[in-house]
Amino acid sequence: MNGEMGALYLDWKEVPLDLHADRKDRSTSDLEMLAAENERVLSVLEPSLHRLLELTPATGDDINPRAFNRARTTPVLRLRLFPRSDLWPINDSRRAEALSAFSVLIEYSRRLCDYPDAKRTFWIDVLRSRMSCENTRHVPETSLREPEFPLFAVEFRDYSLYNHNVTPPPFVLPEEAVVAFFTTPIMPPSQVQVQPRPDASGPDAVSIELSFANCRLNSDATEAVERVLDRVFAHPTRQFAVSALDLSKNRMTVSELAVVARIARKCRYVYQVSALRLDEIIPGVGSATYRYFDTTPREFLDIMRAVYGVGRSPVLTAASTGSSTEIVKDVSTGASMLRSVSLKKNYVCPVYFAVAVRESWHAFGLFYPRLKRFRTLLGLRNVSYLDCTSEVVEAFTKTLQNPATQLAYGGGDFTGTDAVATELLVCTVKKGANVELIKLEKPKPYFAGFDPFGNAVPPPPPIQPDIREIEVQCELEGLCERETDGAVCVVIPGIGIGWVQRDAVKRIERESLESAWKYQDSRYAVQFSCEYSKKNVVVTMAMLALLGRQIYSLGFDGYSLDFSIVPQIIQYCPNLRHLSLQGMNIPKRDVDALLVALRTGPLRTRLLTLNLNGNYRMLEGSAAL
Repeated sequence: MNGEMGALYLDWKEVPLDLHADRKDRSTSDLEMLAAENERVLSVLEPSLHRLLELTPATGDDINPRAFNRARTTPVLRLRLFPRSDLWPINDSRRAEALSAFSVLIEYSRRLCDYPDAKRTFWIDVLRSRMSCENTRHVPETSLREPEFPLFAVEFRDYSLYNHNVTPPPFVLPEEAVVAFFTTPIMPPSQVQVQPRPDASGPDAVSIELSFANCRLNSDATEAVERVLDRVFAHPTRQFAVSALDLSKNRMTVSELAVVARIARKCRYVYQVSALRLDEIIPGVGSATYRYFDTTPREFLDIMRAVYGVGRSPVLTAASTGSSTEIVKDVSTGASMLRSVSLKKNYVCPVYFAVAVRESWHAFGLFYPRLKRFRTLLGLRNVSYLDCTSEVVEAFTKTLQNPATQLAYGGGDFTGTDAVATELLVCTVKKGANVELIKLEKPKPYFAGFDPFGNAVPPPPPIQPDIREIEVQCELEGLCERETDGAVCVVIPGIGIGWVQRDAVKRIERESLESAWKYQDSRYAVQFSCEYSKKNVVVTMAMLALLGRQIYSLGFDGYSLDFSIVPQIIQYCPNLRHLSLQGMNIPKRDVDALLVALRTGPLRTRLLTLNLNGNYRMLEGSAAL
């Protein structure tokens, strides 16, 4: 093996094989020669990739441009360029060497696609012993011979087994090594008789996922990611395509979010990235001042503009009032390669307008009978553990009855609309309309007095309205109409709620709330997290009475209560498909009553699974059901 950093070449032995000949013409000697070549490649690459590879099952977000419908089942081979123990440090030179060796491994795997048996043998050697590759959850060997196997990913992380008493150093991206990985030719083209490699922009190109999740990306590192992508996609001899870019699980300040917004915009038309993941981004803190309510969401708004593209979530720009941020409008008209954008569990958007009424916002986003077209626009997903408290139940009850009062008016009633909601609104808002965002946080109280230096404390400046301009005509979800001037309170995905003047609304569609409830799917799995005490029975049942028809999976594991709650569960959750009563210590006499209630009640044709582990007569009861 020889070559410079990022330009590793394997001294390919001349192999007189026509890899694209008909399979009937392939002789045993050819296969033996290829097996010997496999052994030589493994012996050369093993020192550079030892303990750095991990094979993981594909997730739903993994994208394979060559076979999109098979991407969900094709495993992913990850090159983990981060230290996993103090005994295995990784410096820049080893990262560069590993990237070069990984590119050779990818190219060699591509060469073996016409030899399924040899390819399977090669990957078995890689996974079992030769490179100490971790096979997470044991990917079946039957998939090793598939042409699509494997998908490839390069994964950077900042955290590792550092001493918790010592702050880890800032993440530094080895820019030259990454650029060389994507742009340096794998081998001299005259060495082996193979067809030319597919162009990196073509449908048959080998695609790589780049992951920077959990990297503690600061401003310098985020800009380095952008520089690397700029250089890679501007290079004329790019070797690989980029299937996905993952920037999830990073704490970002205003400046870093601005860079991410530029990257997101370029992913649509410049970078030709198939998937972009921006999950669990946490707003950072700058200059010892929390910026949750002002600049950070505005920068994230630009990210929302960039990633939604053809689907066109409502696109807003900051107007002259209340903001000095200039946002350049996206005038690109070319086709976008971006197929998938993930914004799951983001803390940036909801925290802007849901700090004071967090439970109210969750009640509206998760359980209110909203129209199907608006159901996924808020960035809110499933419910894992739901803490049953009387305050949460009260907030949910009020919001489900009248979301406008709770969200638009902060729980007050300023227009006489404090009544149970009866209809859903869909507003078609004109291009160029102004939206005055409603800030739900309460202003800090002002106390006249003097500071420690004897200076009078000045009153806070008046709150300036935050006005945005709608860039394209779009449909927005409406909450209510203001009686004084007819303005409509609309929900802006990922941003919050605000008032639009009536003359800027082209039309309003109305749907009965009663009819909307009939078409609500059972969408959520809820695991109740309650204290082991009977005092929570009333609160739990009140929560189920509100949310039961939306729940398909319900768990009370370890919930030390008596059997009296089960009939109410059956009553409140008519769409339930999975019920877990594990560890509830249900006595013998109640197990039979439970089975009778399930067989004769509304769940007799819906319930698919019942978990009674840790209860009396578990085996007999399950058999009877």
